[in-house]
Amino acid sequence: MKDCIDFDDVNDFRCETCDISKITWKTHPNVDINQSSEILELLHADLCGPIQPESYGGAKYFMVLVDDFSGMHFTYFLKNKNEVFDIFSQFKAKYENLTDKRIKKLRTDNGLEFVNE
Repeated sequence: MKDCIDFDDVNDFRCETCDISKITWKTHPNVDINQSSEILELLHADLCGPIQPESYGGAKYFMVLVDDFSGMHFTYFLKNKNEVFDIFSQFKAKYENLTDKRIKKLRTDNGLEFVNE
């Protein structure tokens, strides 16, 4: 075909800026993305916000919980950061009861919103 990209040359692509700055390329190792073997074994959690404009219900933050094994996402809207512990406690009680499994690990970005004082 005329005027099409030859994808055979893509692996050999080098940009001038990368060469000047001596950027090196490293491949990512082939690893299993999931680090857990059952639901609720590992939850990833993050709190985002404040968001503008706030939601119609007055929420300025949202918390996302992701189950590592299933990939299931849970999103909760919060009016303030003080609600994190209560919302997480409700989530924990509900899903541990539904599944007969226990949350074993909670991975966060070390934000202080997940520390109960």
